[in-house]
Amino acid sequence: MPLKSFGDTYSGPHRIPGSWASGAYLAWPNGNRGLLATLQAAEGRTELVNLSPLAEYGVHVGIEIERVHAWSSGAEAQMEGTWGEALARIAHQVWLASLLRPKRGRTIP
Repeated sequence: MPLKSFGDTYSGPHRIPGSWASGAYLAWPNGNRGLLATLQAAEGRTELVNLSPLAEYGVHVGIEIERVHAWSSGAEAQMEGTWGEALARIAHQVWLASLLRPKRGRTIP
């Protein structure tokens, strides 16, 4: 099933540059838990970029983002920040759908 997110429902504060990657996410067996496939569309073909576990619901924590690294595919990213005094690294698997892409110093509630 196609995975829908905030960016699919609400437009962001700016246009997405044409140079950014495009694609889609597929979740199995559903969008709450299971597997997430990241697909990237490029030059008339679709490629599987990543397959990883998906757990949509969990514990809410506040993390101050210090760095965001877009991965080579342009479809996913890794965020680094602090959670209290601890360093936290998070794989941002739905980077394409995140129209409000995190900025340095922004806290994710």
